[in-house]
Amino acid sequence: MWPFSRNSTTTEAPLSVTESLQQSVPALMSTPIIDDEPISTLSNETQPYFRQPLDRLGLDPATRLVAISFSAFSLAFALGVKEGGDTAGFRYRAENAHRLPTSEAGWYLYQKSKGYHTTIGGVRQGIKNGFGFAGWAALFVAIEEGLDRARGRIFANANEREQGLLARGQRDVLSTVSAAVTVAGIYSWKNRLDRFAATRMTKLGLKIAVPLALAQDVLATLRGQSPRYVEWILRRTLERI
Repeated sequence: MWPFSRNSTTTEAPLSVTESLQQSVPALMSTPIIDDEPISTLSNETQPYFRQPLDRLGLDPATRLVAISFSAFSLAFALGVKEGGDTAGFRYRAENAHRLPTSEAGWYLYQKSKGYHTTIGGVRQGIKNGFGFAGWAALFVAIEEGLDRARGRIFANANEREQGLLARGQRDVLSTVSAAVTVAGIYSWKNRLDRFAATRMTKLGLKIAVPLALAQDVLATLRGQSPRYVEWILRRTLERI
């Protein structure tokens, strides 16, 4: 008799993949997977000072240093290309004023050579200005961050010092303005500027630093990390109301 005849006993239908797993490995289907290592529940207030979210403009110090330095380099490079290109073009015209071309081909080569010197001079001046401004910007950010951390350690209470934390609300306009004045003083001393030029340099630094500092304080307040002086002003205002 053939094994697949009508009188033969029919076999059961094969189990599906899901049914096989449920019967063979029920623990995998019913028991949740739990990690043996507990998840860190340290909040921002209990983390050490080197792991706290000490940031301005919503950026950590390293990212802010790179961003501001790159922005300063880009702006100075663009201005340097314009200034250096114009200077190189005027220099080329002055050096070749006694031998101006007299033919159409000569004027073509003259303009081509002038464009080459203008481009080279602009790129050189742009790179020089860019790295110079980027260095001063990096110094400004480093001094600002150092003042923030120093003030955070000085004004920290006993509990914060025991836990290695920095005092909250000390990253404000005072550190930014102090860093700007310090950088202006170092720049004036390095370039041997006189008293009047140093004063103008300091005023220029304050014109840039004060709006930047106020913008950072407003952003920090909106993010829930308002400086202490903002909290004091709001508290006094509410008390009078």
